[in-house]
Amino acid sequence: MKKAKILLLAAAYLFLLFLSVCPGTDTARTAAPATLSPTEAGADSGRIPKAYIRAKGKQFVVGEDDTPIRLEGVCFGNEVWGNPLLPPTKHHNERDFLRVKEMKMNVIRFYLNYGLFEDDEEPYQYVEYGWEWLDKNVEWAKKHGIYLIFNMHVPQGGFQSHGEGMALWDDPEIQNRLVA
Repeated sequence: MKKAKILLLAAAYLFLLFLSVCPGTDTARTAAPATLSPTEAGADSGRIPKAYIRAKGKQFVVGEDDTPIRLEGVCFGNEVWGNPLLPPTKHHNERDFLRVKEMKMNVIRFYLNYGLFEDDEEPYQYVEYGWEWLDKNVEWAKKHGIYLIFNMHVPQGGFQSHGEGMALWDDPEIQNRLVA
């Protein structure tokens, strides 16, 4: 159970605030390591970059000088229950990030479906178009000064995984796939 909690903390860190990822390959799929330790996954809270929002005492802070920040925002559901094989390109675009900024908000909770990044038929093989779509959204968020909170709303084997049960909590292989 302790290992599962560590893996889930590592996964939460990976998909939380302001990750920008780019596998950097020209192939359609990119191999991921079979397993990652929590340290390799970045679970060590001492390694959180100062540019990321983090908790300090009872408040959130950001920057080298730990400037307090209040998060106010919206959620982009990203059609996570739709077809995970296609990025939700019609759900929102750069104009929506600008609208969030114009409404004086600074954060978007950003739902994700693992099917955009990994195929159950080929575990540990990344799907490029999902990462490209995510990179584009990170770029728009940065351009308009919006923070992103990545929410793996539909994880492999998780409670929300299309009625598949609760394997995320019980199956180390599913946990490794999420962290990878």
